[in-house]
Amino acid sequence: MGSTQAPSLPELAFRQGHYSLQLDGRPWLLLGAQIHNSNSWPQILTTSWPAIMATHANTLLAPVYWQQFEPAPRHYDYSNVDALLSQTRAHHLHLVLLWFGSWKNGQMQYAPDWVKTDPVRYPRALAADGQPLTDLSTFSQANLQADRQAFTALMSHLKTVDGTRHTVVMVQVENEPGLFGAVRDHRPEADAAFAGPVPAELARRLGRSAGSWSQVFGDRAEEAFQAWQTARYIDQIAAAGKAVYPLPTYVNTWLHYKNKHQPGLDYPSGGATDTVLDIWKAAAPHIDIIGTDLYAADRDEFDRVIEQYHRADNPVFISETGFDAAMPRLIYDALSDSAVAFSTFGVDSEPASPADLAARQAYATDFALLDSINRPLAQALTEGRVHTDIEAAGKARGDIDLGRHWNAQIS
Repeated sequence: MGSTQAPSLPELAFRQGHYSLQLDGRPWLLLGAQIHNSNSWPQILTTSWPAIMATHANTLLAPVYWQQFEPAPRHYDYSNVDALLSQTRAHHLHLVLLWFGSWKNGQMQYAPDWVKTDPVRYPRALAADGQPLTDLSTFSQANLQADRQAFTALMSHLKTVDGTRHTVVMVQVENEPGLFGAVRDHRPEADAAFAGPVPAELARRLGRSAGSWSQVFGDRAEEAFQAWQTARYIDQIAAAGKAVYPLPTYVNTWLHYKNKHQPGLDYPSGGATDTVLDIWKAAAPHIDIIGTDLYAADRDEFDRVIEQYHRADNPVFISETGFDAAMPRLIYDALSDSAVAFSTFGVDSEPASPADLAARQAYATDFALLDSINRPLAQALTEGRVHTDIEAAGKARGDIDLGRHWNAQIS
């Protein structure tokens, strides 16, 4: 008699010093194709499938828009989510949902109109000169409660319609969060908190002495403060959703690249950049992964970012890369560091340019190869047995260290 036990819920596991995404109780490598920001509407998504499938990805990454999902307070429209599920299942892929709630690219672009048009009840963050920014303030309980309720409704619906099928394997909570136009919020309550002490639990976690934000963090104090506030806000949203349906969660990061030094100008201030990653890990225990939106085609820069985010408390998770023929080869550097996911953004441009067609072919070649051995490869990744290298112009003859028993020479 066969077992009637439902497959286990997708999860992020950490065993023998390595992370893995577990799908149906076994390690699995996510190879993702993300559609453009506004292409998650069912009618548009229907036309995107040929481009999605041409990449040979095993997972679609697609947004859920708060403004569509909750057009009026506590009135939820599940039609887009249900269409995403239906179409993804029809194409035999898995799905990662991207919650465009309080943030999309460091702004509140996809918040509902009833939030955007009521700044008294749903206040904005303020710049140093008192001007409102295009960001909801993390110091507002009304903002937090509204986003948290909507996200919880989404997770509850997923449990109902997908709780035994597990089409959805992960959820991204917000999108590239942080502030643009200021390093930190300057609302009166924010100013008071900034002048006060660093939370004791954060100081302990970082091994710092007690003191004000300026005393503890010096010239990085404002960015550190905003990172703590942003991460705590998002963690409460994630915690509420996971209490209903505990899928793996992640936050993607607009990175602090080299020569980009100004938080709030070059990148959203308070996002999980390398300079505040420790703060995020302390502040957001319900976020399983900090992902990297890694568009650097330069291999040295790509590997530098991987090194920053590959930690004992964080796996290598490439949440976005450029849809460029030069990018797929870099997945092999990520695999050397036991990556659990590699995803590219913007696969469905139509009409496709010659560059788009070249990117589709490049991704198809590598994704098809890797997915053909997905389970044994993912198992080897969890055991630290994957060693890779990339042929590069001008690279001298050398050795690849394949571990204790093997050594291969390349030229």
